[in-house]
Parts: sequence; structure tokens; C-alpha cells
Amino acid sequence: MKMTEPCDKCRGTGEMLYGSTSTYMGGIGGAAMTTDVCNKCWGTGLKNKTGVNLKELRLEMNKSFQLQKRGLLKQITVLQNQLNNVKEV
Repeated sequence: MKMTEPCDKCRGTGEMLYGSTSTYMGGIGGAAMTTDVCNKCWGTGLKNKTGVNLKELRLEMNKSFQLQKRGLLKQITVLQNQLNNVKEV
């Protein structure tokens, strides 16, 4: 296999024409043709070299956000408890 062999799915363009405007994560869409990044090579156009998997990246970002959110909520709870324990002067 050559390093420059094109992706089988997009034929080396790195893009695909998808038959709907629905989102890959199940969002509301329409009935149209949409051009977007190839979901096999993730935009490189090469068979043996993929770009960043956008689905995995989004899931990782969401997970990180949820962890940060939980940490901030814990900090808020601690601060609220501290404020409730402060006696008014």
C-alpha cells in the first residue's frame, strides 16, 4: 500500500456528499444534500492516514466538560455552605 493511496470512500477528496442534513449525532435535519468531511479518512483523503475523528473528539470534550461541571458544582456547594455558616455582623 502506498502512502498516497486515496481513501476508498471519498476517492481522495477528503469530503463526502451526504444525502440529508440530519446530524451524525441524531439532531433534527432536512431533506437536502450536504457536503462534509469523509467519515472514513476524516478529511485527509488518504487510505492509511486518518485525520481527527470528530465524533470521538466531541465525546471526549463532552466528558471533560461534564467532569469540570461536577467539580464546579461541588465548589459552589462548599461555598454556599460556608456562606450559610457565616454569622451576620
